[in-house]
Amino acid sequence: MSRAVPNLLSILRALLALPIILALPQHPTLALLIFIGAALLDWVDGFCARALGAESALGATLDPIADKILYLSTLVALCIAMNSAPLVSAIVFTVPAEAALVAIRVIPSLKKRLGNNTAATWVGKMKMGIQCAAVILLFCSFILSSSFWGMTGTILAFIGTACSWWSFMSHIVRSKKTTALN
Repeated sequence: MSRAVPNLLSILRALLALPIILALPQHPTLALLIFIGAALLDWVDGFCARALGAESALGATLDPIADKILYLSTLVALCIAMNSAPLVSAIVFTVPAEAALVAIRVIPSLKKRLGNNTAATWVGKMKMGIQCAAVILLFCSFILSSSFWGMTGTILAFIGTACSWWSFMSHIVRSKKTTALN
């Protein structure tokens, strides 16, 4: 059972996107607190996996998918709630990179072609941190009706988009090096 804990935490993180979306219009502070809790689960599930010796292929698959579900669904909900055209652009440019990252890390034929070297990188971890910070600032903007936090959060969302593409390209470059060595 203890080996299943990290995977259950990843699934919970993905599922928490729904209460965030539902709470956002009427209870944005509650939605923010749920988001922060869900974002912290990303660290907790990784820590548990390492501490329990429960790192697994399933966990390596679930973790990035849970990240994408949490971030993108919350960003879309905030975009709608805030009626923000710039956030639409960030979403449009982020989705292809995130979809490609999931494909690289999840689809077995791609993993094989890329030398099975698809583990999370420091770029990806930094990206998730920036994306979470962007969402938190956007929540602050929505809750406080503050254009400063909205602008800052939007800029961070675009930096997160750039990091998504950087992460994708780093996986491609790393795979080229791996396949060249074989």
